[in-house]
Order: sequence, then structure tokens, then C-alpha cells
Amino acid sequence: MLNVLKYSLVVTLWMALTVGCPPRQTVAAPSDPVGVLTAWRDALVGGRVEDAYSLLGADLRRRITLDAFRVLYARQRADLLDQAKSLLAQAETTPPSQRATVVIGQTTVRLVRDPSGWRLTRPVWRSDGEGRQK
Repeated sequence: MLNVLKYSLVVTLWMALTVGCPPRQTVAAPSDPVGVLTAWRDALVGGRVEDAYSLLGADLRRRITLDAFRVLYARQRADLLDQAKSLLAQAETTPPSQRATVVIGQTTVRLVRDPSGWRLTRPVWRSDGEGRQK
């Protein structure tokens, strides 16, 4: 009977360790610039390379693999930490401005975010110049 209990415990423990554990989740990107910089710094300081990597933009993640980022982190950890701390310190004393460039077909629109939301930085003209004031 004791052997059956030991066996059951071993099987239960094995199942919990191999089957029942969900994959490790990475950090969700905050919605504001200072939050992203804070999460970036915290991930670097904590040695959470996967979390730091997940905060990189999709275009950059397509150009650099997680393994390559691990190598970069190992070689340049001090520089990455200094940069992250410096950026966060600047952002905390001078709130970052948020700007966006949006491409719609052949038209490029530049936006800036103010306290009331996203706004155009200038009127959008048609390619033939129609609508411009003379």
C-alpha cells in the first residue's frame, strides 16, 4: 500500500511539473512611454532577458532573435542598464512627447498626442496640392 502511495505521489508530481504548468508569460507592454521605459529598466536590472526582449518593437524582433539579444545582453549589460536608467530619469523629469507617423496608401500623416488625444501636426494635402490655401 505504501508503494502505491509513493508511486501515486511521484506520478502526480511529474504531471504537475510537465503537464500542468503553463508556459512562462512575458511582460505585457505598458500603454505609456514612461511605463515602457520602467518595464525595460526593471527587466534589464532583474536579468529577465525574455521580458526585455518582449518590449522591443515587432520590426526589431524580426531583425534580432531572442538568442542574439541574449548575447547582446551578456556582452553589453552595463551599457544597456546605463542607457535604460538615463532614459527613465529624463522621462521622469521631462515628460516625453508622443508622435506618430501613419502611412495610408501614398499619404503620410504625422500626429502628436496631447492631453485630449491624438491630433494632426498639419493639414493633409492631396498629392495634386488641392485644398492648399494660397
